[in-house]
Amino acid sequence: CPSFFGFKSMGCKAVAVILLFSLLLQCPESSALHSRKLAALVPSAPLVLEYHNGDLLSGPSSIHVYLLWYGSFSRSQKLIVNDFLSSFDSTSPVFPSVRSWWKTTSGYKDKSKVSISSWVSLNGQSSDGYSMGKNLQKTDIAKLVERAVRNATFPGDPRGIYFVLTAEDVLVQDFCMNSCGFHDHFIASTPTDQQRLIHAWVGNPATQCPGQCAWPYAIPQYAPPTPPLISPSKDV
Repeated sequence: CPSFFGFKSMGCKAVAVILLFSLLLQCPESSALHSRKLAALVPSAPLVLEYHNGDLLSGPSSIHVYLLWYGSFSRSQKLIVNDFLSSFDSTSPVFPSVRSWWKTTSGYKDKSKVSISSWVSLNGQSSDGYSMGKNLQKTDIAKLVERAVRNATFPGDPRGIYFVLTAEDVLVQDFCMNSCGFHDHFIASTPTDQQRLIHAWVGNPATQCPGQCAWPYAIPQYAPPTPPLISPSKDV
């Protein structure tokens, strides 16, 4: 190592560090470097979903979730979903949390530049014991929700999302082929008017296609057979 200003005994690395700091101290912008926050060096993740100018559940009011359990579910399975939905409003400081995850959606705004609602609440749930059989068409999902609203099992709620959860022994059109779930809307007639209601369906793939719709908590069907992860609930 050549001698730099008589610091040969300190080694090349030490000399390089001294020279670097001396240059920074002489730089007129060095004070800005001291005051810069680390967070500014890590840009926020960009929004990845393209907005197509449709309606969003935005504004300060809560998004209301309604659950229709179609088929046979154990008590523990229902508790898992209920606990998940309850955690949206949790004030627990634990991080990461469902609530902190949901806050990322506030970056999406509607046509009026209003953010998606930051609150989600479970407003009702009901069970259906295979009233339409164990082989459903996709159109049957909307019929189940529409009937529940018409029978006043659930209110006609324009701020609501009606989830139909089907048991593992229920076959649904396109399930395990090109769909693990879907969402849609329909126009429902109420005693006073017509309302556009949002509904969604999620199937239970535990026995029908875990490698397709339960990955990474099951061995993937079309990928290297890596060991599955264990879900926090211990349930696929």
